[in-house]
Amino acid sequence: MTEVAEQVEQRDEALMNAQTGAMSSVTLAERAEYQTYERARRRRLLAAIAPAGVILAGLACLVATASLIVNPQQDASVWVNDALTFALAASFALAWVALRRGKLGTAATIAIWAGGGGVLDGNHRLFCARADAAQPDSGRLASDRDCADRAAG
Repeated sequence: MTEVAEQVEQRDEALMNAQTGAMSSVTLAERAEYQTYERARRRRLLAAIAPAGVILAGLACLVATASLIVNPQQDASVWVNDALTFALAASFALAWVALRRGKLGTAATIAIWAGGGGVLDGNHRLFCARADAAQPDSGRLASDRDCADRAAG
């Protein structure tokens, strides 16, 4: 009977420690080791993602700018897309600078937002390309309203 009482007491003590946030020193050491590993992992990932984002978005911006130079009569949405692509490249560059300065959280946040913006910009371009393919005789790239009208009609 005393064993059961001791087990209940140990369980209650463990529950109280868990509720108050008290941890053993072994758990704290393991947590510190894991956090060190996690920071190193995030740093390695960002060291690959940020330069790749700068290069890819920079190339896309270069191609878009070249197409605007060759054919300046394009719709205003093409100019906006080029500006957004440049902003995307600048965001990845900013994340890279933050990473080199040791601001891991800031670099990760900027890279995540820039990646999300790149996905949205890419989806917009794909949406407009499909609208242009549906009506190839227009002779110009589609604006945002043209994309919506063509997709709906």
